[in-house]
Amino acid sequence: MLSSRTQLFIYEPLTGTTTPLQLSAPVTDYQNIQWSADGTKLLFEANVQSTRRIYVYTLQTNQLTPLTPLTLPYYSQPEWSPDNQYLTYESDENSRNNLIISRSDGTQKINPFPTKETFFAHWITRSIAPPPATSVITSISPTPITSPSSSPTGASFFITSEGNGINGANGGNYGGLNGADTKCQTLATRAGLTATWHAYLSTSTANARDRIGNGPWYNFKGEKIADSLNELHTNGIKSHLIYDEKGNSILNSDDTSSIKTDHDVLTGSTLDGRVQTLPSNPGVQATCNDWTSNNDDSYGWQGHADWSAKEQQGVPHWTSAHESACSKAGLNANGGSGKLYCFAV
Repeated sequence: MLSSRTQLFIYEPLTGTTTPLQLSAPVTDYQNIQWSADGTKLLFEANVQSTRRIYVYTLQTNQLTPLTPLTLPYYSQPEWSPDNQYLTYESDENSRNNLIISRSDGTQKINPFPTKETFFAHWITRSIAPPPATSVITSISPTPITSPSSSPTGASFFITSEGNGINGANGGNYGGLNGADTKCQTLATRAGLTATWHAYLSTSTANARDRIGNGPWYNFKGEKIADSLNELHTNGIKSHLIYDEKGNSILNSDDTSSIKTDHDVLTGSTLDGRVQTLPSNPGVQATCNDWTSNNDDSYGWQGHADWSAKEQQGVPHWTSAHESACSKAGLNANGGSGKLYCFAV
């Protein structure tokens, strides 16, 4: 299965043929595309009418079925259960991330944590018997929890594949350094990357460079990005070496940026990895109140992940480019959603 963001294609590797799918609705920006276990259906998320919906496409009948309504701005991160009887996805109902579990046809929706902000889940098959069904939640088996999958060993650096909440809904508020570290750890664990992970962030009491060990560090592909802190902050991390935790490059095959509208990364840091202050108010650190604020009147410092892409030559450094307001709107306006750099320590 291939996607050009505006068109879906089926690729047959034995013959090398590519067949475009003729969908019955004007949807674009296809992401998180998954085959069903029997190879007859596709699950994916896509844009339609300025919102994000989750669809199932049945190949034999050419039927496109929406599983989520148009009443909320975003639904994302869909995933089949191993037997394709259930699925999980995210929604931003009540202005926060919610984990939703439903049957594969979109019915019997459940929010297992209605009072808490929750993110993606990953299905595993349990070998133990589930507890007796006492509610509709416990009737769903297997249980969605985060679980590592196979991936290259030795990776010690990545950029997060997503921002802080759906489209950066939480702005610069990660709940402090611990929350940002948890974000890195969760994504790494989900992708099968071992070790303990820290976010590359400075605060009023800590410098990012002092939180990430001494090197060397390697990307998802096993390529060395730097041997030492001095090399890391003298040479920077060239954009062609930056991959997310899933192994996706931030560059296209021609070395142009593939993340032009979401290339900002929260760092709160100077070129050498120390806490950055606001140029207009040097007594204030540009750290979104130590990563606890998503307000318009607080500011965070950001780097450009695609700083050395072909068409981005001369744009400021990977760790230090400009300030942004810490709100969702502030991050979005400057080309960001609250992404992080993560290092194994």
